[in-house]
Amino acid sequence: AHEANDLDKIYEMDADDITIYRIDGSVGKGKDEHREYLENWFENSTPKWEAKWCIANTVENIDGSLETWLTTGSKFSDFVDGEEILTNTVADFKFEDEKVKSIYIYSRNVAKE
Repeated sequence: AHEANDLDKIYEMDADDITIYRIDGSVGKGKDEHREYLENWFENSTPKWEAKWCIANTVENIDGSLETWLTTGSKFSDFVDGEEILTNTVADFKFEDEKVKSIYIYSRNVAKE
């Protein structure tokens, strides 16, 4: 949905109390804030993701409860002040009740060889 800038689909997939831990250290809370953040970003930039891999996991916690996660690896590009920025990005999505409960995003610049 992010690749298509589909805000309605993203909003539908988010839990009401979603938490997003962004690469800049900021934390987004709630699906309305998430939509507003993405709306502003998509209007003022041209972010693109090229999915490279993904891994789905269900893990058992020490207390026996289960958590469902999706980890994705993408090549990400955007333009900042007219300069293209390329990064390798990993995002961990935690699901609860078939909704995205939290997202942890990690990124590093693509190596220049």
